[in-house]
Amino acid sequence: MPIIEKIKKLFSENRPLALLITAALILFLVFIFSLIFGKKDQGDNTNDNYLIETPLPTGVDHDVTIDSVLYKKKEFPDELKVYKIVSSNESSNVEAFLLKLGLSGFTKSSVQSLLYTWTKGNSLVEYVPNDQSVTFVFEEGVVTGLNTQFDTSESAQAFMSRFYNQFLQKDYKFTNGKITKEGNRIRVEASRMIDNYPLYLANHNSYTDYLVVDINGNLYKGVSVLIDYDREKADTIKLVDVSNLQSLLGTDTYPKEVFQGVSEALIKAIGESGQKLDAADSLSDIPIAKLSTAKSLSLVYYYSNTSFKQIVPAYRLEAEGKILYNSKEITVPLTIFTNALDPSRVYIPNE
Repeated sequence: MPIIEKIKKLFSENRPLALLITAALILFLVFIFSLIFGKKDQGDNTNDNYLIETPLPTGVDHDVTIDSVLYKKKEFPDELKVYKIVSSNESSNVEAFLLKLGLSGFTKSSVQSLLYTWTKGNSLVEYVPNDQSVTFVFEEGVVTGLNTQFDTSESAQAFMSRFYNQFLQKDYKFTNGKITKEGNRIRVEASRMIDNYPLYLANHNSYTDYLVVDINGNLYKGVSVLIDYDREKADTIKLVDVSNLQSLLGTDTYPKEVFQGVSEALIKAIGESGQKLDAADSLSDIPIAKLSTAKSLSLVYYYSNTSFKQIVPAYRLEAEGKILYNSKEITVPLTIFTNALDPSRVYIPNE
């Protein structure tokens, strides 16, 4: 009698034994699967395996020459933390901000929780949850009681920290403080700090926040960024060796974003062509430099918007490139943000 037939006969004559053997087989298979997939899941949660989605675009055709003098005398860390964004709706905090300023009577409206506005006469406050930005313009100066007798970068940074602490209950530290005059008013600009590194947004601006006040401390307008991040669940990731950055930037697939500015020479050339350079111009006919030479190099944190859910380290380069405009070679300034994380840890589409 074939072996299979013998097994069938044994099982049919002894049902308890058959059930016991079947249960044992099921438990054995469950144990094997748990070992295989349990190890896989555990590996996916370690810093050695999962890929980080970068907010910086790929496919940008731009090469940068980086002289070693820019980084040889600087100390760059071997690794930095990647922070996860804490998803939150700060609209209630914005309302509390208005009350703290002693303001009332504003009409609130929202568009599908994508945009919140508060209006009263010519005063306007806007909050955009996607990038956690608050923009405000007050028709008349609002009393803050803060001392605006400052004239140094450090005093501007301290002023910003006091403002956030008093009116938004945020313990923020700032760097890159700048003070400029706007008529009888003072414009104070500064960048948020993350682990002693400046935070930059997905644009070429050097500042995350600004306030316009007068010498009496009255507030007229400003832009604030209210992003928060999880300090407890940060992942420490190895960084790109800065000496390898030039060769990496030479590949189109390496994540980078290039912001081209306008030089005096370009403004002059545009004027000579009969065009006008103002906020309404798209400048779409001005070519983008494909090559540049770095003038400065620094390590920063980079934030795009809440859809990326992370604040990541990036290298920031101030550079100069050349373009051909109306048959003239013109030098233009560029700001370049590029990936600072070990490329093996970064998810790059189509690779």
